[in-house]
Amino acid sequence: MQKIVIAGYGPVGQAIEAALKKHQGVDLYIDDPFKGYNYDPNVGDPVDGVVVCVATPMNDAGCCERKNIEAVFEKYGYVKYLIKSAVTPDILEVNDHLDITVSPEFLA
Repeated sequence: MQKIVIAGYGPVGQAIEAALKKHQGVDLYIDDPFKGYNYDPNVGDPVDGVVVCVATPMNDAGCCERKNIEAVFEKYGYVKYLIKSAVTPDILEVNDHLDITVSPEFLA
C-alpha cells in the first residue's frame, strides 16, 4: 500500500482525491487544517508521498506566496512531493534537497 497525503483540500485537492481513490493499493489521507483535516505524519507508517494542493496567492511583490508550501515541506520532511499548486521556479532551487515534481493544475 502506498500512503499518500493530499495537503490542501480545495477544488484541486478534491479532484486529486477523486482520481486517486479509484486505485487499489493507495491509502489516502487529507491534510488541510483550515478545513478541519489535521493529519499527523508521526502516527503510523511513514508517508510515501505528498500531493501539494495548497493556496499560493500573489504576495505584495507580485510572486506566488510560498509560506503554505514551505509549511508542508516542514511538516513532512524528506518524502516525495508532487506540487499541483502554482509556484515559481525558485521553490525548487531553495528546496533542492527534497524530491519534488511540479505539475501545476488549474481547474476552472
